[in-house]
Amino acid sequence: PAFLKEMNAAAKKLGMKDSHFATPNGWPDGGKTYSTARDLSLLSRAIISGHPAYFRRFFSKRSFTWDGVTQTNRNPLLGVIDGADGLKTGHSDEAGYCLAGTASRNGRRLLMVIAGLPTMQGRVDEARAFLNWGYDAWAIKPLFAAKTRITRIPVQLGSELSVPAVALGNVGALYPKGEKPSFKLSTRYNGPLKAPVRSGQPVGELIVKHRDGRIQTVPLVAQAAVERTGYFGRAWNGLRLLVGAS
Repeated sequence: PAFLKEMNAAAKKLGMKDSHFATPNGWPDGGKTYSTARDLSLLSRAIISGHPAYFRRFFSKRSFTWDGVTQTNRNPLLGVIDGADGLKTGHSDEAGYCLAGTASRNGRRLLMVIAGLPTMQGRVDEARAFLNWGYDAWAIKPLFAAKTRITRIPVQLGSELSVPAVALGNVGALYPKGEKPSFKLSTRYNGPLKAPVRSGQPVGELIVKHRDGRIQTVPLVAQAAVERTGYFGRAWNGLRLLVGAS
């Protein structure tokens, strides 16, 4: 129960709004544990960007031996799709054959999540076609380098009035090859954001709204920590707001 509490708390911090864990081991539990493709993509991104050393060490292994038992990696992308190096397969009667897969080519990483495939071979065919389509049919217009300040988010009760928000990886607008990119940028934050705020804490999203109606969302995290302040600190910040100081 304590581990499940930690799992669900971590999922909430990552913005996995449509997920709930009721078992720590991944076995089917009658639908008590559930997630979505979007939430699994958030989890995958957090693994890749937040724990790069562990990601490189474990997810591209073709096999793993423990206590005399060897388990092969069922990821159908490894060794077949150029640059493929993760992530995880899954299967249950409720969800079918699933895969969170990723590859990196020439500094461009794509992440895909598929679910509901009726057979293992269907998962293989769909995953390979999907990832190749991502590279062959789409291009990226660079917008922000990794950890470049994208916006500032107001902080309540803190030693600072706001905190800079950044993306952990490079940010680009995805558009069909052969077309001119056309989009609008906006941000939204998890408010009200109250101190203390830790460095790296999820604080909001960058939204890229394309002309064709597609919407990209990029998680934003705090670039620095903001400590909670006392009465006099809050009074000083109120005065700064009154006179328009940053």
